[in-house]
Amino acid sequence: MCDFISWFEKDGTVIFLTDDDLATEAGKKLRAIGGMFPDDIKGHGAIRKFYELNEWVWPAGLTQKECTDFSSPNNFPPQIVEALKNCNLTQIGKLPENILLKHRLNLTKKDAKWEEAYAKREEAYAKREEADAKREEAYAKWEEAYAKWEEADAKWEEADANNFWKVFANPKNRKKAWR
Repeated sequence: MCDFISWFEKDGTVIFLTDDDLATEAGKKLRAIGGMFPDDIKGHGAIRKFYELNEWVWPAGLTQKECTDFSSPNNFPPQIVEALKNCNLTQIGKLPENILLKHRLNLTKKDAKWEEAYAKREEAYAKREEADAKREEAYAKWEEAYAKWEEADAKWEEADANNFWKVFANPKNRKKAWR
């Protein structure tokens, strides 16, 4: 599986997915593919599907790129830096928290929806663990708890990402290099 951020380059053109792309009809179809979202949406496979790049007939000069080092915007093409600064990758992945100023980091955890979603996620996870221990005799109960955990985890992931992007949207919260 690829990491956030993944992209392709060819002759100075950078090909990557944005929130705007996911809002299109093609993006909605991409999101509907089973197993594609949310983990795979950040990878090269999703980019290939969206832009209809055939991996068996690779365009000459097209290179696959990926970087997880957010210590400097210089590690990324300018188009991706711009998309990040404009918060146009909120549906693709989550930036590492160390991109925020240390005294602003606590802002990502104070949102009431995040707290509620996190508590429900932890509660659901504990129930899943309890049910897992009795799996053979209570398989149906385990499935119900796991489904609740998945729902709670998805809500928490969404709340966590949304809260981070709210803080990141204000350039004053970012390290100087990312303003």
